[in-house]
Amino acid sequence: FNYPGFKEKKLKLAFQIQDFDDDGIISKPDLMEYLRRITGSNSLLSESDMTEMVNEVFKECSSDPKQESITLNDYQQIVARLDFQSRLLLSI
Repeated sequence: FNYPGFKEKKLKLAFQIQDFDDDGIISKPDLMEYLRRITGSNSLLSESDMTEMVNEVFKECSSDPKQESITLNDYQQIVARLDFQSRLLLSI
């Protein structure tokens, strides 16, 4: 799943992985859940640390004036700058 031309598919799948309630946006609760899952139960991050991280991500990434959601378009614009899609290897 790392063939040329799959950039949009990979970005959309990476976005969907973080959209836990499947409503088409990444909300703050979605991102908190993602952080909990990737850091595990033995995380060195406290809930307040994670909340602070989520708030910073939303300040930097969200086009929503209230900074309550990250759209697929927001996600694509931020992640595309990182060349994330060429490094993401997915076995489907």
